[in-house]
Amino acid sequence: MGTRPASSRFPSTATTPGDPTGNGRDTPPGSRSMLQLRRLPHRRVLAIATAAVVILSACGGDDGASSAPVTAPTVESGADQTPDGDGTTGTDAVTSTAILGAVLASGDIIGDDIDLAAVDGRPVVAWFWAPWCTSCRAEGPTVADVAATYADDVVLIGVPGRGPDADMQRFIDDTNTRAITHVADFDGSIWSDFGVFAQPAFAFITADGDVEVFIGTLGERGLVERIEALVRA
Repeated sequence: MGTRPASSRFPSTATTPGDPTGNGRDTPPGSRSMLQLRRLPHRRVLAIATAAVVILSACGGDDGASSAPVTAPTVESGADQTPDGDGTTGTDAVTSTAILGAVLASGDIIGDDIDLAAVDGRPVVAWFWAPWCTSCRAEGPTVADVAATYADDVVLIGVPGRGPDADMQRFIDDTNTRAITHVADFDGSIWSDFGVFAQPAFAFITADGDVEVFIGTLGERGLVERIEALVRA
């Protein structure tokens, strides 16, 4: 992956180091002040996700503080329903695989690419972090261990932002998270689509495309509990 210039960052409205609404201070696991569930304002991701579903079909792949899951919107009735090469039409539902494909297509991949056909139907966990975030750095090894433990059940990816490529690479090496596929979000579009305004954050995506966003640290127990609930969903 090529190095981006340091000026390739989030827009000025994004939270920056020292901003009290972001990660200016460490946030303890489960901090109520850092929790928020958002309904995805997903028009751009939805469009890419729809394309990802069509591609999978054409390739012959198998197809804050509320606790309620957030349901991702479905494709509107005006969406393209042109038959694919196999005579089928594009689905009107957003699945975890479609959203994963959209995220992978929206940033620069650090690490191994993901074969969407091989993980089709699995729930997805997206971990949003910034290279200067002390809470993210402290939680990184735990996230890596949990990702390895549940590798056969969920797809866990990192979505770093708010920093240059070199800093992201150092963070990954320092936290031993290189086994995780990371999607560098240099322009902030992925964070924005998921309604993530601070770091760390997690998006839990069921196989059916329901999305729950958690802003704040979770700790090992909290992350494991949410992943196990995601697998049962």
